[in-house]
Parts: sequence; C-alpha cells; structure tokens
Amino acid sequence: MVQNILISVCIILIFATLIAYIFNKLKQPPLLAYIITGIILGPMVLNIIQNTPDIRLLSEIGVAFLLFTVGINIDFKETKKFNKAIYLVPLINLIFGFLTFLICKNIFGINWIQSLYLSCIISFSSTVVVAKILIDNNEINSLHGKIAMIILLVEDLIAVIIMPLLKDITNFSIGVVGEVLLKVGILIVIAYILYKHIYPKLIKNLFGSQEGFFLLSVASAAIFILLSYLLNFSIAVGAFIGGLAISIFPYNINITHNISGLRNLFSMIFFVSLGLQLTFNFSANYYILLLILFIMIFLFKPIVHFIQIIWAGYGTRIATKISLELTQVSEFSLILAMQGFTLNHITNSQYSAIIVITAISMLITPYIMKYDNKIYNLFKPLFNKLNLENSKYFNRKINEYNNPPKQIKNHIILIGADTLGNAIQKVLAKYKEIPLIIVDYDPEKTKKLINKKINTICGDINFEETINILNIQTAKLAVITIPQFETTIKFLKTAKKINPKIKIYARANTEKEALKLYENGADFVIMPHILETNLLLEKITNLITKHEKESQFSKEMYINYLKEKIEEKNN
Repeated sequence: MVQNILISVCIILIFATLIAYIFNKLKQPPLLAYIITGIILGPMVLNIIQNTPDIRLLSEIGVAFLLFTVGINIDFKETKKFNKAIYLVPLINLIFGFLTFLICKNIFGINWIQSLYLSCIISFSSTVVVAKILIDNNEINSLHGKIAMIILLVEDLIAVIIMPLLKDITNFSIGVVGEVLLKVGILIVIAYILYKHIYPKLIKNLFGSQEGFFLLSVASAAIFILLSYLLNFSIAVGAFIGGLAISIFPYNINITHNISGLRNLFSMIFFVSLGLQLTFNFSANYYILLLILFIMIFLFKPIVHFIQIIWAGYGTRIATKISLELTQVSEFSLILAMQGFTLNHITNSQYSAIIVITAISMLITPYIMKYDNKIYNLFKPLFNKLNLENSKYFNRKINEYNNPPKQIKNHIILIGADTLGNAIQKVLAKYKEIPLIIVDYDPEKTKKLINKKINTICGDINFEETINILNIQTAKLAVITIPQFETTIKFLKTAKKINPKIKIYARANTEKEALKLYENGADFVIMPHILETNLLLEKITNLITKHEKESQFSKEMYINYLKEKIEEKNN
C-alpha cells in the first residue's frame, strides 16, 4: 500500500513538473498546470492515477499548509489604511451570490444546498493568482493592488468561517453555529497562549539554528492541524488560525520561507486531486450551469465590484482595474467544491463545471489584467456619458482631499506618495522657497499630506483634468516615483510637449523601460535595484542648489550601460 502511494506521488511529481514548466513558459499560473496534470493522469485521459483515500489525505495536508501560510502573511495593520467601505465588498458579493442561489433554485431546479455552495464559490476571487500577477507586473504596492489584496484578505477570512458551516449544512441550526464558534474560540485561545507565552521564547532561541527554526515552523502548523482533528473540526481552518497566531512576529517571512517547500508539494497534490475527479458531462443541464457560472463570474461579478469601488470613492480607473483583477474563482472555492463533492452536497456534474470554470477564469485573468488600461479606455466614453467621475458621492470623496495651489511657478511636481516619494519629500522640505505639488491617487495618503499643509492633489495623472491643475508649463522639475511604466511614459510625453524645458526624473523597473524613458526625453532614470535612491536625491538637491551642472556625459554612459545589459540578456 505504501509502495502504491509512493509510486503515485512520483508519477504526479514527474508530470506536474513537466506541465508546470510548459505553463511557466506560457506565463500561466502553476495551479492551473496542476489541475491539468490531474486531468491527464485521471480517468478522463490516461487513467493511471486514482483519487484514493491516500491521495485525498495528502491533498488535505496541502490545503492545511496553504491556509497556514495565508494566515501567516495577513497584515492587519495594512487593513486600517483604506476606506471602510472596502471591507463591505466581500459581504455584498455574498449577497450577490445569494441572488444567484435564488435564480438557480427557482429556475433550474437546483436544490438549496447546491445553490448555496455555488453562490459562495463564485463570490470569492483568487489571492494566489492575483498576488502573483500583481508582483510580476510590479503593481503589488500600487493603490489598486493594495485595495484588491485587502478585499481578497477579507474574502479569505469569510471563506474560512463559511467552510465548517457548510460542512454541517444538512444539520444546520443555532447549535451547529454555536459549536463551530466554540471550536474556533478554543483554537484562538490556544493560539493566543502560544503567541504570548511560548512562541517568543522558542523563536528567540531557535532563530539562529536553521534546522531548529524549520522544525518550529512545521510544528506550528502541525499543532493546529492536530488540535483541529481532535476537536473534529476542519484542519484547514485550524491551520489558518495557527498561521494568524504567528503572523504578528517579525519572523513570519522566515517561517513562510521555511515551510514553502512542504506547502508547494502538498498543495500541488491537492490541485492535482481536483483534476483527478474531473469528468465532463455532456448533458444540457451541465452546459446550462456552465453558462450561468460564466455569465455570473465574467459579467455580473465585475459590475458588482465596479459599483462598490466607485461607491467607496476611488474613481472609474481604479474601479475598472480592481474589478478586472478579481474576475476569477478562488482557490478557496476549489476547497469548498471538493468539500461539497466529498460530502455529496453537490453532484459530480456540478463539481466538474466548477473545476472547468475555475480553470477558464484563471487562464483568462493574466490577459485581462495585461490589457486593463485598454479595456478602461474602451469604456471611458460610457463612464463620461454616465458622469461617474463627477457623481455627487465620488466628487465629495475626492475633492475633500484636494488642496491645489492657486498660482504657482518654478515648482517641483512629485508624482507618487510612496516610500521613494516620501524620501524625496523630506529632502525638498529643506528648501521651503521651492514650491512643491504632490500628486497621488490614494485619498487617505493625500489627506495626511494636506493636514501637514502640503500642496496635494488627489488625482490620476492619466486624466487631463489632473494634468491641467499641475501648471506644467511653469514647472521646473517633475519626479515620477510610481512603478506603472505606461502611465509614466504617457506623462513624460505630455509634460515635454507642454514644457520642453522641464526636467523629468523617472523610475523604471527594467533596463528596457529605462532606455525607453531616455529615448522619450527623460533627464534621469532611477532603477531602485541598480541605482541607489540616494543618487536620485543628490540629483534633485544639485538641481535646486545649482551646485552642479547636469552631466550629459554621465547620461550617455548610463544609456550605453543599459544597451549593453539588454544585449547581454538577449544573447
């Protein structure tokens, strides 16, 4: 028996590695590769691996490790920085899902338990997929990226609560809810005791020992998996609470790194097991359900997100980006689907439809996010016609944070109130005779700056209205710190057209981007991982004090360096 499971795992590892390699070349999420691995190895294609109890056990461990690391990386401090309306988005999504439940139940004859599962499944979006794409696109720290991650965080928390409730849905009562809450409470109390009295001493003593710290990291997850099992509770939820117990420590990144290998191995088996259970049903009801799920996920879900982000006061561009980023099905939805199928709460046909629509949504998401600006420009005339940017609520939310200067010249424009922007602002604060305008699209950031009596505009530099306020024609210098290349180069071209004499210092993420910025008239380009921030600050200081003339030779040297680096990579 042990030999059989070992052989099965080896076959899964070989196929998963090969298919993941192909998907990586195609820039697709690896979990999609794992699902397809399961389809190929399962009864639909080769039929050489069965979804045995041993495979299911390993997949459960995978889910537990996955949720443990999700819990570890939750930053509750980050959640306090945004409009409170953002936290209502997942709850409204669930209401949206419940409406889907009613439609499915009354029109298509799906029973209420099946409909409840389906409504929960379509309501959640994928933290893994969205985070990966945002990181790859250097947008994880952008405003829309942060808001998207906060929404996903709240969704994950809701999903963790819902999972055990749905498990006992056939016996649902106040007593069942009370039992779930009691078990969660017990785990939280234990987590608090470990966090307060035990973990600090263990971490302090074992941090210097790589092996010891690794064992502590794995044991932390194991403790809560075991406790959940003893309480007859979801081990996945228990592992999540265990992750929360140590999320507050500064060593959480190290712990995540330590168990990442085990997490990746076992979670891979989980996603493969999903594919092993997949079968296609060619009945009319199957295709009707698939069509319903497609419409709800790719049409109604983005609309619901868009309306809520506008309501929160972040504008049409941000709302469009976030609504497109969240247009997919969550890994939690897959966990719920497997739970429902295992407990016979949903049918094999419904389970297959969920897996298929999940795969489609994860496949499409990278391309949707790649072309989100083009999609926004496509719908911009409609937004203008509906006057969404100037709606009473949105206008109030944004304009209450605006403090544009009346008359200004020979000033400096700082675009982006991020970490780099803050460093620049501190340097410029020494030269109060030089007027400064800061532009950022985060209302909370701009509010804080205005409270400090700093000229600040809450706006999007992609908009003509924002450009007009900046008085570019009389500006001395513009510094762009935001990581979005398309926005940077658009502003660069616009600013140079309005004022050819203006100096522009910009940020690039790659050598190709830096070279492109120089070709379009940038006077200095910083790449944080190559050129130190101090060099940019020195450059700004020299320009203000006229201490040093601009060196065209050094600029040419840097351009030649960029060309050499690009050529090296191409070869």
